Amino acid sequence: RYSFHDLVRAYAADRALDQDRPPQRRAALTGLFDFYVATAATAMDVAYPHERHHRPAVPPAGTTTPDLSDRNRADRWLDTELTNLLAVAQHAAAHGWHEHTWQLSGVLDRHLRTRGRHQDAQALHQHALHLARRGSNHRAEMSALNGLGHVHRRLGRYEQAAEQFGRALQI
Repeated sequence: RYSFHDLVRAYAADRALDQDRPPQRRAALTGLFDFYVATAATAMDVAYPHERHHRPAVPPAGTTTPDLSDRNRADRWLDTELTNLLAVAQHAAAHGWHEHTWQLSGVLDRHLRTRGRHQDAQALHQHALHLARRGSNHRAEMSALNGLGHVHRRLGRYEQAAEQFGRALQI
């Protein structure tokens, strides 16, 4: 895996702002976010097939994806890319790709719980909940509330968990 030095990353970001028009940047980011959501959904379907029906339906990636043909590869990809997936969700939430945030919240929920990433799960589901309410997306709202309920339950906050699950049940 390669990463850029902070100065190179800042220079590349500045050049992208200078060289690429906003529609081109948005199209490139949309393609990247689509790839991450679709590949995460595929990895989750391999790693946690018994919960496929609980996750949002995500169209397949329009580009080549890594080989995720067995659970070990899928788990490894999810673990390796988790930081990027969470960054995508945060950026998407802040810059108008709300559907990507909702989808990642629903797709990654089990993996985050399994890995004990409770703070990450809480932040992701809270973003999704806020955006779902703003967009009147009741299905995404219910999913985010259930995700938050699971986080609170795992952390021993049973009253908060019951409150979140109750709100989801009302929907």
